[in-house]
Amino acid sequence: MLMGLEAGTKNYDNTAEANILGGICLYYEDLNYVFSDLSASEFEDERLASIYRIIKKMHINNEKIDIALVRNKLDENQSVLLAKCAEIFISKSNYNDYIQAVKIGARTRRLRKGVENIYITETDGNAILQRLRDIVADEEKKINDISYDDHSANQYLDYVNSKQRIANGEKPKVCRTGLSKIDKCTGGGLRMSSVSCIGALPSTGKTDLMIQIGVRNILDGKKVVMFTLEMSQNQFLDRVVAQIAGIPYSKLTSNEINDKDVGRISVALSQIYQNKPLIFPQYNTIEAIEKIINDTKPDIVLIDYLQIINIQKRIGERRHEIEYIGNVFKRTAKDNDCQIMFLSQLSRVRDRFPTMQDLKESGSIEQQCDLIMLMHRPYVVDKNATDGDGNPISPKQTYLLVDKNKFGECGQVELVFDGERQMFFEMTDNFE
Repeated sequence: MLMGLEAGTKNYDNTAEANILGGICLYYEDLNYVFSDLSASEFEDERLASIYRIIKKMHINNEKIDIALVRNKLDENQSVLLAKCAEIFISKSNYNDYIQAVKIGARTRRLRKGVENIYITETDGNAILQRLRDIVADEEKKINDISYDDHSANQYLDYVNSKQRIANGEKPKVCRTGLSKIDKCTGGGLRMSSVSCIGALPSTGKTDLMIQIGVRNILDGKKVVMFTLEMSQNQFLDRVVAQIAGIPYSKLTSNEINDKDVGRISVALSQIYQNKPLIFPQYNTIEAIEKIINDTKPDIVLIDYLQIINIQKRIGERRHEIEYIGNVFKRTAKDNDCQIMFLSQLSRVRDRFPTMQDLKESGSIEQQCDLIMLMHRPYVVDKNATDGDGNPISPKQTYLLVDKNKFGECGQVELVFDGERQMFFEMTDNFE
C-alpha cells in the first residue's frame, strides 16, 4: 500500500491516483489534458478525488496551478496528502499509464459491484447470464463513447511518427521568422499546426516584428494572411513595403519619395503581389477570422492583436472569451496545418524582464500557445534606464525572450531596432 493510505479494500494501492495528482501539480502545462480524460468519480480514494475536484475547478477557472497554489486551497490534511503525492511522482512519460490504471480500476469496481448486485437480486440462471451480458455491453459502450482530446493515443502516435521522420532526416514544416537564432531554437522556424504568441508593452515594436515575420514568409513564397485590427490596409502595406524596399517608413507616410524610391517600391510591390498576401483590416470577430482561415488555407496567419478580438455571442467573463478564442486558434491551426501567430498586450511591467504571467489573461494564453515570445525594450519602460556600467540604454536596444517553447529551448536574443525600416536585427552570436 502506498503512503500508508487505506481505501476501499485491504489490498488497495493508490499509486496511480497519487501520481496523477503529483504530476498535474508539478507539470501542469504538459499534463493538463488529464481533465478531459479522467473524472473524479473514477478515483477510489475519496480523499484524492476531492483534491482532484479542487484542481480541476482551478483549471476550469483558468487559475494558475502549481503545488504551492493548490495547497493554499486545501485543508491541512489534504495539503499534507498532496505533498506526499508530489514526493512520490515518478515520471511524465508514465502519466498515460497512470490514467489508464485509474480508469481500469474504476471499470473493474463497476463490474464487481454489478455482479454482486445480480447475485443478490437474481436467482434464475438465465436472468443472471443476461444481466452479466448487459453489464459488459454497457461498459463497452462507455469505453467506445470516450472522447479524447489532442493527447489521444492516435494523435500521440502521429506525434511520435513525426519525431521519427525528423530523426530520419525529414525536416518539419515551418515558417521562418527571419531571425536566425529564433529559427534555430525552434527547430527551423514556426511549426505548422501550432499557435504562437508575441507579447509586449505598447510602443515596443511587436507589430513591426510581426510584419517582419510576414515579409519573410511572403519572400519565401508562403501564403500569408494578416489581420490588422488597429490600422488600415494601406498603413499596413506601407510598413511591408518599407521593409522589403529598404527605404525609410517616414518617406512613405510623408509622401517624400523620389524617383529612386519609386523604383525600389516597384520592385517591392512585384515581390509582394507575386505571392499575394491577404490583408484584412476590418474583421475583428473570431468567427470571421476562423472562416477566412478555413476558406483561404494559408501557411501562416498573423493577428494584431488578441485583446481586441471579439466573439459574436457573449459567453461570460472576458477571460472565458479569451479561452474560447484560444481554443478556436488551436483547432483552426491543426485543421488547416498552418501557423497562427497573434500579438498580445502585457500588463504594465517596470524594472524587470516580462514573463508569461505578465500576459493579459495569461492563464488562457499559456495553455493554448506552443510558443510564447516576449519583447522587452528597457527604454520604453524607463527612458532614464542605464546599463550595468551606468551608461544610458539605447532606444534601439531590444530583447526577445522565448519563455515557452514546445519545440526546443528557451532563452533570449538581443535585437536592435531600425526605426527607419521599422524592423529588427540580431545583435548576439549565440542563443543563450
